Amino acid sequence: MEAKKEKLYFPVQDVQEQIFPDISKDSLVRLIERKEIPSIRITNKYFIPKWWVDEKIDFALNPPAKKTSI
Repeated sequence: MEAKKEKLYFPVQDVQEQIFPDISKDSLVRLIERKEIPSIRITNKYFIPKWWVDEKIDFALNPPAKKTSI
C-alpha cells in the first residue's frame, strides 16, 4: 500500500474556502497579483504553497505572545 502524498500547493479556491471564508476568491487573487501572497501560476490558475498556508494556520491557532512592559 502506497502512502498518501501530501499536497505542496493549494488552489486559491481551497485556501479561500478553508482558511479565509469571509474573503472573496477575487480578493485573494488580487493579493497574489500584488505579491502579498506567494504563489505559482500554471496556465491561468494560481497555487499557494503549503508553507504559507501552514504559517497562517499556525498564526491563527497560536498568536504571538503579547509583549509586557515593566
